[in-house]
Amino acid sequence: IDPDIHHFLFLGSYRENEVNGSHPLTKKLHDIKKQGTNIVTIEVGQIERECVNTLVSETLCIPPSLCQPLSTVVHNKCCGIILFVWNFLAYLHDEGLLSFSMTHRQWLYDLSKIREEEIQQDVLLHITEHMIRHVSKQIQIGLKFAAC
Repeated sequence: IDPDIHHFLFLGSYRENEVNGSHPLTKKLHDIKKQGTNIVTIEVGQIERECVNTLVSETLCIPPSLCQPLSTVVHNKCCGIILFVWNFLAYLHDEGLLSFSMTHRQWLYDLSKIREEEIQQDVLLHITEHMIRHVSKQIQIGLKFAAC
């Protein structure tokens, strides 16, 4: 670490079950700590079903009791991971499974179709693939180039 650098912020995320003691990230973090750098780790876990219900209720302006069935399905499909919940709701909207009705002045959804919606084991991969399919070809080419 450069002694002339007095302030540095690094934000990263990883799945705890995929990074063990021999992983390069773990080794690098250990080396940085040995040099006296303060590292703050924040573990973000699953949120409770009630929290997903509150989030869905407030997002869609639907009373909690009325959106409980949708919230349960969303929680189950996203394993209570907040990033997945937000992205899954956006995905449902993009796919027309969740839409705002000007006639009814409320959000409408087809719970049976949402239940049938297949989500890969790796929800993040599924949502990322969905998002990438919806950006322009130029952006897709740029992302491929940047990933190399």
